[in-house]
Amino acid sequence: MPDGGSRVQRESLVPMIRERLGNLTPSERRLADVIMKSEEVVALSTAGELARMAGVSEATVSRFSNNIGFDRYADMQAVARRAVMQLLHLDVPERLGRSYDGGESFGEILHSVADLDNENLWYTYRGVPRVLEELVEDLVRAERVFCLGARSSEFPAGYLAFALNFLRPGVRVMDGHVGGGVNALIDAEPGDVMVTFSNARYSKDTTTLVRVAAESNLKVYLVADSLACPSSRYTDRVIPVRCESIGTVPSPVAFFSIVNVLVAAVGVFLDHESVSARLARLEDKYYRTDYYHRFPSGDLQYEGCADNLGLGGPGSSAASGDQDERGSL
Repeated sequence: MPDGGSRVQRESLVPMIRERLGNLTPSERRLADVIMKSEEVVALSTAGELARMAGVSEATVSRFSNNIGFDRYADMQAVARRAVMQLLHLDVPERLGRSYDGGESFGEILHSVADLDNENLWYTYRGVPRVLEELVEDLVRAERVFCLGARSSEFPAGYLAFALNFLRPGVRVMDGHVGGGVNALIDAEPGDVMVTFSNARYSKDTTTLVRVAAESNLKVYLVADSLACPSSRYTDRVIPVRCESIGTVPSPVAFFSIVNVLVAAVGVFLDHESVSARLARLEDKYYRTDYYHRFPSGDLQYEGCADNLGLGGPGSSAASGDQDERGSL
């Protein structure tokens, strides 16, 4: 454990906004939602641009700045810009220092992590963008889907590709490197979909591949921890997620939750007969290759309680030597 128990504080607008949420008008709350999901957008936007993004007037942005304690929008923007610079330049040791909150016990750490992940999900879904629904529609219709992520973002990208592959053909995961990524796009055509995951510190290769895909007229969707993510320069289809963490890397919970939403929705809206036929072909291949351990009946899927599977604890039929008519594993 680091000594001292002091957390390295990053400047942020979020605590200031949270303290004053109850005093904001409905239009100011809409603006607050945008900023709390991705306060870095303030650093890169004029008051007018931020107003259009939130669907409010420029006067609302000015009043909002005053209501959370700033004389001018420029003063609020200065705090946001310092926050961006601090976050993007944190190296791993600094992230560890920032993460430590003085908790001495495992229980304190457990609850801190769980509370922060719940908060991340709350902020992510508080105002779900229409673009998430559009992505589902395109994942159902597109001929090809490319899933891209580098470093820690490789995992939600890979899991999305893994899960979609059960439901539909034409899904490919990209490794996040320019060379391999360009090769993966060799058969891509306008109208195909790329789903990109990205969080700080941002990979230049990811931004390059997003640019190449956008220039090739693919529909590029970006799931990112900030609207200020460099890849957002090449697409307006951005789904912001909150990834605050007390660990050395950003929390992946909101990313994987978005993946779960996408897979569940695509499974509902795809033609069920074609999905069933696809899964039946897959099960036949599993059977032919004897890929999985089988239960006594020969089925691949779970067949009952732990007692029936010979996995019970003390007092179960398995533990007492009793076996049901199918035998044991």
